[in-house]
Amino acid sequence: MRGDFCIQHLFFFSGHGHTRDNGNKGYLVPVDAPNPNRDEKGFVRKAFAMVDVLALARRIESRHALFLFDSCFSGTVFKQKALPRQKTAITRSMAGKVRQFITAGAAGEEVPARSTFTPAFVDAIAEGKADLYPDGYVTGTELGFYLQSEVPRYVRQSPQFGKIRDYELSRGDFVFVSGTKRGDGAAHTDPPVAEAFALEIAFWNSIKESNDPDEYRIFLKEFPGGAFAELAEARMKKIEVGWAEPRSAVPLPSSTPQPGGTFRDCLKDGSPSPKMVAIPAGEFLMGSKEDEEGRDDDEGPQRRVSVARFALGATEVTFEEYDRFAKATGRRLPDAGGRGRGNRPVSNVSWNDATAYAEWLSGQTGKKYRLPTEAEWEYAARAGTTTRYHWGDGEELACRYANGYDASGKEKYDLDWASLACDDGYPNTAPVGSFSPNGFGLYDMSGNVYEWTCSRYQAPYDGSEQRCVAKGVDSRRVVRGGSWLNEPRFLRSASRDRNFSDEANYFVGFRIARAF
Repeated sequence: MRGDFCIQHLFFFSGHGHTRDNGNKGYLVPVDAPNPNRDEKGFVRKAFAMVDVLALARRIESRHALFLFDSCFSGTVFKQKALPRQKTAITRSMAGKVRQFITAGAAGEEVPARSTFTPAFVDAIAEGKADLYPDGYVTGTELGFYLQSEVPRYVRQSPQFGKIRDYELSRGDFVFVSGTKRGDGAAHTDPPVAEAFALEIAFWNSIKESNDPDEYRIFLKEFPGGAFAELAEARMKKIEVGWAEPRSAVPLPSSTPQPGGTFRDCLKDGSPSPKMVAIPAGEFLMGSKEDEEGRDDDEGPQRRVSVARFALGATEVTFEEYDRFAKATGRRLPDAGGRGRGNRPVSNVSWNDATAYAEWLSGQTGKKYRLPTEAEWEYAARAGTTTRYHWGDGEELACRYANGYDASGKEKYDLDWASLACDDGYPNTAPVGSFSPNGFGLYDMSGNVYEWTCSRYQAPYDGSEQRCVAKGVDSRRVVRGGSWLNEPRFLRSASRDRNFSDEANYFVGFRIARAF
């Protein structure tokens, strides 16, 4: 089942399914497998365990892999295929990779005798009130945002919502069919299709006014048979032959830019590049106010900065991603210091190492990868906000969004500085994507590890923050975002620090940027 990352794979199975160990272990049953109620050992030898299916799924090097099981769905349209009184585990295995939670209020809040949360929940689905992106479906995320804003209007409750802190189990979203869509008499699209279409619309809206043909090529690569494919192809050809409208005809971006779609490029062997997020062009207020709590003197002068459209890694580059580059080029493997490798953010890499990785990735994909400028980094971290942190001015929600020095870190290291008044469960680095993203869909922009930028450190700001410094220039480079080791004030969006280009630390890593 190995294949090129840039194509798709479909797996279809029609037959029996079976579960063992109180429904914890699921199997696909071939025609020659014995009845498990009579010959359990023989059954296990012949049947195909779902854990093996999942292992194969993780090994497939393709953009999309769809597994269809026409078997053992008790109570559905599949008839006469279930073994008597055997509950299938296949349904559970096929569920979307997401675990979401929504509560009526925060800790310590009193729940009223007459619920407001429940009828608000019913109306959110039945009347489509939570369909914030009006497509006929209500996602778990939309539902959470709706309840969080609606319920406090009537009672003193603050609904909380989020996903489990597990990267692989937080990438999807629960989907309801809106009550308004159920009654419109139209044919209904399956939720996975609706989710894909929503991504297509988001991507299209982010590029539809562009005069860059490469942006339309990326769109066509992502959605070759999509609803906007013909428009994208026509627009691309029109630009390439010089028929594009002048830039002055392009509407100015809104004051709060919206994020674009996500994408991956292909390496030469067909495997994926790190996941990227298209960041819209816009303008923001860079730096911090003179009276901002926790401010350092090098965070000014505060002023408005314009940023062109670019792409930024959804997460920090992981050890797994960096190690692949290091082995391919003979570069030193960075020491993880016992904090784990794999899906944790790479650390102990210098600015020179990070730049070399970006250059290697550019050669592998044919695209222009680099480190972000300091201005690009802060613009992406803020995601339209002007508060101390991208989630607000306070630290109450820090452990939902950032891996900083908290109760776990204090218990393990007992360092002599302030800690967060919460516990995220990670005394040092966490797997990337373990916390909630910011408004642009970027993970770990605060905490986990500091991130190299391509800009020279200069205080006060003098324009260097908007440029990449050349290799070999003897100056310090800016690092941003704070780390698992840092007290809360270093997790602020405006906080900055610096290192020499050949310096590597166990709390500094990076994420990549890409030009369009």
